[in-house]
Amino acid sequence: MELRLSMHQQQRLQLTQGIRQSIDILQMSSLELGEYVQEQTADNPLIDWIIGEPRFKPGSRKSRTAEYDSDWWLNVHTGTEKSLEEALIDQLKYLDLDKQTYAYCLILIRGLNEQGYLDGTLEALAGHMGVPLPELQRALHIIQGMDPPGVGATSLEECLLLQLDASDSRNTLARKLVARDLRDIAGRKFTALAKKYAVDTALIQEAVDRIARLNPKPGLLYGKGKPEYLTPDVVLRNTGGRFEVVVEDGAVPAMSWNLFYLNMIKQADCKETVSYLRQKWSAAKWISKCIEQRKATLYLVAKAIFDIQRPFCEQGPSCIKPMSLKDIAGMLNIHESTVSRAVRGKYALTPWGTYELKFFFSASIPQSGEEAASALQLKEQIREMIGQEDKTNPLSDQKIAELLQAKGYMISRRTVTKYREAMKIGSSAQRKRYTT
Repeated sequence: MELRLSMHQQQRLQLTQGIRQSIDILQMSSLELGEYVQEQTADNPLIDWIIGEPRFKPGSRKSRTAEYDSDWWLNVHTGTEKSLEEALIDQLKYLDLDKQTYAYCLILIRGLNEQGYLDGTLEALAGHMGVPLPELQRALHIIQGMDPPGVGATSLEECLLLQLDASDSRNTLARKLVARDLRDIAGRKFTALAKKYAVDTALIQEAVDRIARLNPKPGLLYGKGKPEYLTPDVVLRNTGGRFEVVVEDGAVPAMSWNLFYLNMIKQADCKETVSYLRQKWSAAKWISKCIEQRKATLYLVAKAIFDIQRPFCEQGPSCIKPMSLKDIAGMLNIHESTVSRAVRGKYALTPWGTYELKFFFSASIPQSGEEAASALQLKEQIREMIGQEDKTNPLSDQKIAELLQAKGYMISRRTVTKYREAMKIGSSAQRKRYTT
């Protein structure tokens, strides 16, 4: 075997630490960027930051006047919610119970899961604790009389029955359905249930509607903690029919410099201290530059999005046009991955509500003789059709496909089904209602 030494020239793209940092900052959401700057503040003595106030709930599409609401801070939740255990113990304190019963109730309360159910059986718990079963049954009965209704149940059926007892104990049909026929209710076998109980199908529908208003997981009403809020990264403003994009400064952490340490660079006598501070000063300036670059890129991408989505700006979500990352990248002469990073986790406040920027990217659906429609347009049309249908004779997916095809959309029944399920809308059998 012969050993040889040879040289090869190879061209490779290597990302420096600074470039990686710039890419990471670009794709950070506002919350992630805030946490990142806070971490850098702890590591870099030259960086200070100003903590802003969050303003909007994520995903909200209801308010069209939120950007003009100067009293938004009055609605910000500042307290902390009680846990289920704390709420039940508070109620327990007001009951006139002997010490032993109080202790048994306390044990059961602490044995409830987050949904408000008692895990396991009372028999097993009584045997494990060496407590008389009747005493535990009495304690559980006390807990089941507390708020929220349904708490302390050992099964879904018992949870729903407790709620019916608390609010509508005379509805015997609803009680029978809960106790015996939850599986048939889930399968919407209303006609079979009507025959079983010798009643009109409309009465089954009425009882099922009553059951549907009950809460199968009452414990989740508690312990959610403080709600999360966000500040939209971008605001789309309509000024006399002219739409403009503004990047919200409040969405980005405001950085400032610690003047004490900045002055030490010029005044310190220790070379090691000066070298350390200069290194941190260079890192601080680079982070600030990356954040400004993120803002500039976000503005250009958002402006391009709403230039293409002019119909949405004027008429709302039903008019969203087909659009891809490639379309935006081509307009701005940047890479698709840059567009993807720029829109990741970013939100826009528009006259039609608050939307995540990636919401505006949609595949195209061929349309005979006209410009292609977006998948979002089709979804809105499907939602509108279902909203206006006769609930006693709902539209099947095949019928919806035929109606859309009559309008020129080249769409199959399978695609209608996929879009309907994506919007969490039930099938025609699930939407059917029975009336007298």
